[in-house]
Amino acid sequence: MSQRIVSVASYSSAQPSTSKEPEDTIFQEEIQRLMYAFGDEEHPTKESAYLVECYMIEHLKDVLFKALSRSTRKGASQLQLEDILHILKNHPKQYNRVKGLMSMMEEQEEAKGSWIEELEGKKKRKLKD
Repeated sequence: MSQRIVSVASYSSAQPSTSKEPEDTIFQEEIQRLMYAFGDEEHPTKESAYLVECYMIEHLKDVLFKALSRSTRKGASQLQLEDILHILKNHPKQYNRVKGLMSMMEEQEEAKGSWIEELEGKKKRKLKD
């Protein structure tokens, strides 16, 4: 039994060309920009971006379902971040990217907190003067 592998090129040539954009796209513009950043043409076709989006959503669903399964096996009532990270440990690039983004978010929160504290201190000094 052979399975047919569909690539971006065969997808766009196999589907009839219509001017109607797929209705269930969420990240169309972002994916087109990412495709350009990774070497595609400046304005990739909407069909190609739609196919990439479908793959991306399926991958996210797969990771989240695996993490949810692990979470319920542990007896947790909700999905935990540590379960997602555990699933991503099998994919070092993705794992390192998530850890990097998490540390960057923590740094931003710390900077934001110190900035707010500094502004509040200036307001209190002005009120005292």
